[in-house]
Amino acid sequence: MPACLFSTHRDSELAPVQVRVTLIALYSIVIVSLLAAPYNIVMDLREEEFFLAFTQILYLGILISGLISFWYSGQVRAIRSSFTVAVFILIAGIGVGGGGVRGLGFLYIIGSYGVLFLILGRLGAMIVPALVFLAALLNVVFANYGPLSYLNDPEFALRYLIIIGASSSLGVATAHYQHQIFRFFYHLAYTDETTGLANRSRFEARLEREILKQHRLEFPGFSLVGLKLLDFARINTFHGSEYGDALLSELAYRIQTLCGSHGVPSRYSGTVFLCLVPWTEPYELEDFGRKLVESVQRTFSRGTQSVSVQALASVTIYPKDGESGAKLIANLMGSFVHLRDYPGFVAFFDENLYRLEAHRYAVVQQLRGAIENQELTLRFQPKLLVEDGSCRGAEVLLRWKNSILGDIGPDVFIPLAEQAGFINDITRWVIRTAVNAVERVYRELTADVLGHGFVHAINLSPLDLGDPDFPDFIAGILENTDLPAGALEFEITEGVMMDDNPAIQRSLECIRENRFRLAIDDFGTGYSSLSYLHRLRIQNLKIDKSFVAGLSEENPDSPVIDAMLAMARSLNVETTAEGIETEFQQDYLNERGCTFGQGWLYAKPLDTEAYIVWLKEKARSGN
Repeated sequence: MPACLFSTHRDSELAPVQVRVTLIALYSIVIVSLLAAPYNIVMDLREEEFFLAFTQILYLGILISGLISFWYSGQVRAIRSSFTVAVFILIAGIGVGGGGVRGLGFLYIIGSYGVLFLILGRLGAMIVPALVFLAALLNVVFANYGPLSYLNDPEFALRYLIIIGASSSLGVATAHYQHQIFRFFYHLAYTDETTGLANRSRFEARLEREILKQHRLEFPGFSLVGLKLLDFARINTFHGSEYGDALLSELAYRIQTLCGSHGVPSRYSGTVFLCLVPWTEPYELEDFGRKLVESVQRTFSRGTQSVSVQALASVTIYPKDGESGAKLIANLMGSFVHLRDYPGFVAFFDENLYRLEAHRYAVVQQLRGAIENQELTLRFQPKLLVEDGSCRGAEVLLRWKNSILGDIGPDVFIPLAEQAGFINDITRWVIRTAVNAVERVYRELTADVLGHGFVHAINLSPLDLGDPDFPDFIAGILENTDLPAGALEFEITEGVMMDDNPAIQRSLECIRENRFRLAIDDFGTGYSSLSYLHRLRIQNLKIDKSFVAGLSEENPDSPVIDAMLAMARSLNVETTAEGIETEFQQDYLNERGCTFGQGWLYAKPLDTEAYIVWLKEKARSGN
């Protein structure tokens, strides 16, 4: 039995609120019947009205059995069907029995006219009053009543028929207007105002009913085809919301036309349309999805303006891809995320891609609390002078260990932080924490140990540089620390050099004005221009480890590295080679004038404590 008396399955066209009201009405009638019927049955038996007593007992039995069936099945139609049968049996019994001992039996039914629509629907609620009036009329016309009936008085009988007739007319009218009111509010609640299609709530209810039907009848399955409109906000921005609504209405018409009588289209959200279709064969679904995309991408004209939108489609199949409505819809939404850069594409749901997107989503959600939960830590990758092996600082690396996901590499979480829009918070935490750590290094080590040009490098995202508040943040660093400006170096990617964004240029200028160093990270993996390098006035070029890794005794030459080092000398900038792991690589770079090196040949990334110990030991060793 359901834990709640109002627990139901979505097994009908009734709206959820209508289901709840229907159940309240049914419970009210059952309670009233249980209170009134036993007294009437006893009175009828006392007056030897056995048939009428039997029909009332039968009425109660059917009503209670329907209620029990509902409690076990959760299906509203079980109790509605039972109530319909019970009411017609009661009408027949009262009619045949002449309205009971006093002839007033139909008055009990008249009192329920107001709620009949909720239980029987419009047709049933209009038939019952008509049958009651007909039965009452026949009783009076054919004098079908007992000697104790009030209907023996002709004047009373006439007034009785007038009351029954008026009540029945009002009952019919009430059922009709209740139907109209429910239709109106149902339309408001379950129809998208702009397009006229089913909205999210109505579609989800329809989807659940379809799944229940598949379970009961063992149908071969069905599919959901989702359509995502891309960059639709531009339409509203440049053409106005009224034009955008007109376009959505036209697109809905095209989608509905394609679905025809086979599919159930809906506007699930602002720019997402879903279609429930009966097909499961891939070729049918791909053809439908392609036609859907082509139809939506056709030019739309209104007045003198013409626009076209880009869209993509995704397909998921029941039960192969999922056995619940929520899972099927989640499949489509995950596919939209993966396909956002492929307009015009029609794709079938891929469980592996879905799990990848689900993992990315989980990473982002956990990353939002990484700073507050103190899950971020810094590591220092020592940077040595290739010529003599003396330490000249380190690159500051970020690490994240989540209590749920474990260790997540920066190559995974940094791009996700950029996409999610909170990389600025992470970078500022890194800079503040790194400054505190470097200050401690300066306090615990003497100047002769640190030497000249002891620099710590911090990576910046292009989004950091594009932040209008970043220059003020950078300038404030010097106000809160005793470190010399040259002690910090900011690493940027090659792409930043080519970006003429005024905010980025202001940030770079602020870095230079405050005498921080600039370095180009992973040099050689992007697109660089000598003129941009010269204009940027950098101090360091970092050669990506992918080039260094190719150096070995079996492969002793690297024209690319030679060209990079020659170019750096011509620009009078220092160079740092990343990923040095062998003596051969070190010697090769030293012979060609590479300034600095970092890699596992020298030391693995160290936390602050281990980094300080490593510096002290290196100083004691005289190297």
